Amino acid sequence: GAFPLDGTLTGYVNGVEVGQASGVGLLYQHGGDVGIGWMKNATSFHGQSATGNGYNFTGTLDKLVQYNAALTGAELDQLHEYMAWEVLPDGTITGTQGDDDPLSGTIGEDVIYGLGGSDVLYGDDGKDVLYGGSEADRFVFEAPSAFNDVDVIGDFSIAEGDAIDIADLLTGYDPLTDAIADFVQITDNGTDSFLAVDADGGADNFVQVAELRNVIGLTDEEALETAGNLITA
Repeated sequence: GAFPLDGTLTGYVNGVEVGQASGVGLLYQHGGDVGIGWMKNATSFHGQSATGNGYNFTGTLDKLVQYNAALTGAELDQLHEYMAWEVLPDGTITGTQGDDDPLSGTIGEDVIYGLGGSDVLYGDDGKDVLYGGSEADRFVFEAPSAFNDVDVIGDFSIAEGDAIDIADLLTGYDPLTDAIADFVQITDNGTDSFLAVDADGGADNFVQVAELRNVIGLTDEEALETAGNLITA
């Protein structure tokens, strides 16, 4: 069956009313979750079957309140439990939707979530999970913390113009005379990619600093550098 929706939708930001809208529609009964708003890579209303596509609708909610507040690791787990990587418990740093946020972790195991906008994410020390969200994001690795643990980048995207900045990790690298493959090595296992750095370019002591989940085809380091997806200087 279907449940009628009618009346007024009131929008709030940080608990303050910012506007109202009205409409009439149907919310179809099913066994899955209902989501309205930004859901990973799309804005959608999930109606009818639990596994179906999102549908546009006109309807009414009694009240919608949005707060610009950091979520806990458990809350992000609940919201994004369908993702491959696990939210870690030590700390959660969440950006503002649509803003170009600089976001830094702590010495613990953090989750850094950029949301929309072209964000700059610093994992710092600890085994961190970095998720830039939509648009062109930059993931920055700095010495010496980058060599202590392996961070996870959850949504690296060439198509969105994401970049990995390892300039601070390279000692004496000259893009005009040195081969980037002596300093950086990216491999994959058919599902995920692994970025390792040899700081002095000797090509004999690569140390993994990052795992890029669910992305492959990044093994041409020179092409990534030329395209701006790998920042080395």
